[in-house]
Amino acid sequence: MKFPFQGFELTDSQQESSTKTVSNNKNNTGISAPMAGRNVAASLIKDGVIDLSKLEATISSAVQADERYKRENDAKFRAVAQKVQTYEEFEGIVKASHIKPISEDITNLSLGRSTWNSTTRPAASGPAPAGAAGAAPAAAATGVNAPSTGTTTALSERQFQIEWKKAATSEDKYALLSRVGAEGLHQLFPVEVGGCGLGAILQVFDATTTAATSETVAGLMMSLAKASRFSLMLDFLSDQETAATKSLLEKLAASLDADTLASLRATYRV
Repeated sequence: MKFPFQGFELTDSQQESSTKTVSNNKNNTGISAPMAGRNVAASLIKDGVIDLSKLEATISSAVQADERYKRENDAKFRAVAQKVQTYEEFEGIVKASHIKPISEDITNLSLGRSTWNSTTRPAASGPAPAGAAGAAPAAAATGVNAPSTGTTTALSERQFQIEWKKAATSEDKYALLSRVGAEGLHQLFPVEVGGCGLGAILQVFDATTTAATSETVAGLMMSLAKASRFSLMLDFLSDQETAATKSLLEKLAASLDADTLASLRATYRV
């Protein structure tokens, strides 16, 4: 869309005022800001007609660049405040600054089976191990105070998310987690905890952990920490989830040995 200026031409002052977002020193091409502003204005006007499509695209690009700068700058300050240990962690936080937590419930979406990343979690074949069929009823019947027997149930990530949503109480959710086991959790979430989220799992642990289950919970927590984006997941914990993590580690302190507790505190930044 174009708009005729009917012979009207922008003055130098008007052209310069349209370039306030340009650096006052030099831009990337080495051209001074006023000169760059004139070049931009000249590219938008031809034969007394202003090209509004180009104008809109130019403004949109400038706004996006400004938003990206602010977002990444905030991420840098956040990384410094968290006292990250390596540059790779710092760089990861900055590069992931555009990522936002998923707020929509995706467990009920009708999705076809995907083969993406199928090599990470190969489908189980052959008969189920003895005792696996009765693992779920046993866990539900004994509750959260029963120690882990080491028997785990292989689930796909989608099956886990469905079972998680069906679990009505924190005790039911803990029974599901203990049924899957530490190794099973790592196979389910090698990159990040999708769907329910890391924070929700930590809140379940905080609500259900007892002296009898402390070692099992510690093992599950260390397994979750193996996810490649674990540090990023910690960055996105809410205030309530962070408080639950601190409360959980205080409960574990009464049952775990000093070395295991110190490792968990360092891993979960508490």
